[in-house]
Amino acid sequence: MPITVNMTNPTNNATFSVGANITFGATATTTSGSISSVAFNANTLLLGTTTVTPYSVSSSTLPAGVYSVSAVARNSQGVAVTSSPIQVKISKALKSVRTTRKNASTIEGATGTATATVQAVGDYDSLVTDIEQAYRDFLAERVMFPAANRIDNYLFASLFLARATASLAKESSQNSAIDDRLNKLDAYLGFCEDLMVNGAISGASLSAANQVSAKVNLTIFQPTTLSPTDAQLTPGGAGMIMNSPSPFTTQILNAPNGGKTVELGGISITVKGESAEMLSISPTSLTFKVPADLTGGLADILITSRSGYISFSSANVTGLNPTILLNSEISGRGAILDALNINSGTYSTVTPAQYLGLDARTRLTILATGVSSGVANTDLGNDVWLANGQMLPNLAESVVVEARRSSGAIVRLPVEYAGSQGVLPGLDQITVVLPVQLAGAGSVQLTVVVGGVRSNPVTVVIQ
Repeated sequence: MPITVNMTNPTNNATFSVGANITFGATATTTSGSISSVAFNANTLLLGTTTVTPYSVSSSTLPAGVYSVSAVARNSQGVAVTSSPIQVKISKALKSVRTTRKNASTIEGATGTATATVQAVGDYDSLVTDIEQAYRDFLAERVMFPAANRIDNYLFASLFLARATASLAKESSQNSAIDDRLNKLDAYLGFCEDLMVNGAISGASLSAANQVSAKVNLTIFQPTTLSPTDAQLTPGGAGMIMNSPSPFTTQILNAPNGGKTVELGGISITVKGESAEMLSISPTSLTFKVPADLTGGLADILITSRSGYISFSSANVTGLNPTILLNSEISGRGAILDALNINSGTYSTVTPAQYLGLDARTRLTILATGVSSGVANTDLGNDVWLANGQMLPNLAESVVVEARRSSGAIVRLPVEYAGSQGVLPGLDQITVVLPVQLAGAGSVQLTVVVGGVRSNPVTVVIQ
């Protein structure tokens, strides 16, 4: 072979963040004539050509993705040889993680001043948004990372800590608790960065995590949350979180008489983004005061502690507050599925013929909240009995679903079931029939009306 060419930089399987300036290098020799040029290609994209040694070009414009990069050396006699390729990964998620980590460090540095917590409340909310974006970017690139499962876990931990921090920032004199959660958040984002780039957590990151009680072998538990007297939480009442497989604490503590505290024994609880007043803690349960201004329906509950435990729970809060859940991938679209195919997207008013025993009309399942938490079951005749003997109250008699066409005309959809979805406390399911008069309607706006209270409008596309 008259020409020998090999990639020297970067290393095979190297990962870079979007926008990073990457130097691509190669060696090239020839036994006949001289090397006249070396060109570098990423997939089918020409990165650049050089005629001088050391042979290298730089690029900062590669979009996110996985690239096969090779060098093509050409000698003075016109002979060209291509090197063996290397793989290079360009990650939007890595950039998001690094940016979020930098923003968190900036916020953490500001908490040293007396007024910083009040001034930075909006920054903490932005931090939550940043991590949510980082998680979406990661999901889009998940197959890029061999350590994807571990990255997923640490990103969830970072998100939960950011939400807890944002709630604590709204309380006075909580700088110490905020710093604790931010330190752990930084440690977990550091884990994510290491795993994305190197596939392993560095010794420096492990040492930093140990200093702030961030757990490397982190398990996020899902304990049960309920009120002492009912399955639903009542705004202004008491809530109880039952012990997860690993105790929250080894202590037994009660809140000081007459003194409000949102952290007790190093433990804090966030309910729907609000810090809850702590009442007592023990190895078997945590009790807290439910924020008085909570709206009805599904409430997410986060438990974080200085000892490094993170738990996530959910509960149903009493009160009528019909809300259609949104599709996180498409703006304005609701979390709506074809009830039989369990598919989302564009819907037909006609069900495929293979589904025997049903009429041909399509059923849609609308995922919502704030319905079963605020409506009484007034018609026992339409309730649903499951194979395990459990009865699901059907509240369809109290629910109206309106479909507004682009012309403004409103069509009411028959409601076959409305009530608990049966998976998460507070998660509701509304099953409706698409009537034939909506065939070809295109974009249609759906609204749920319960007891005169209207939900948020969402769109579906009906072909």
